[in-house]
Amino acid sequence: MPYLNRITEQLGLQLKATAFSDKRFASAEYYGIAYPVLVDNRDGQNKMAPCVPQPSTGEYLQMMLNDNAAFVAYHKIINKVFQVLPDKANYGRFSGRNLTAQATMQMLLLYNRDIIKILPDELEAMLVTNWPDGSETRFTTISNQLTHVAIRPISSNFNYAALWDSEFRGYDFNVTPDRGILSVTYTIESAFRTGCFNLCDCNGEAGQ
Repeated sequence: MPYLNRITEQLGLQLKATAFSDKRFASAEYYGIAYPVLVDNRDGQNKMAPCVPQPSTGEYLQMMLNDNAAFVAYHKIINKVFQVLPDKANYGRFSGRNLTAQATMQMLLLYNRDIIKILPDELEAMLVTNWPDGSETRFTTISNQLTHVAIRPISSNFNYAALWDSEFRGYDFNVTPDRGILSVTYTIESAFRTGCFNLCDCNGEAGQ
């Protein structure tokens, strides 16, 4: 799906302006898509952590709990499915150039309860009740090559232990009472024409 990382970055900016506009969240950090990366294999212990690639340097930025941030937010791709749409210019026949893509995603928040001063279920409620649907200007202006964007929350997960084991393989469990992990599974659906995308555009920096 083209522009997927741009969409996730704009999702973070939208939530920053709505759900998390209160000053208690001013220190929150918002990132795009992270991937599991082997960050340490010393002494035969393979440690993997979610890392966000930095296109300008070729390096990866490791996601972790931060004592100085209200939360650290990032996204993961779970899977994608595609469907060919009829081409209006081809009299309704399937030319293969019009596609819809649906990506199942996760947004994860590594949060600091001493800073946010709310319970986990309250944090989740703030997030989901302010969830954008994709019709907002910051999504519709990403590119005129995207003809449709829809973003829908599906479920949430409060299981610290399971989320830690999934995200930080090989690391000892380190979620203390003043910390927490929350995930929201959601979908991004978009429609576009194939063969007309510039990869540099798709991977470009998100607008403010």
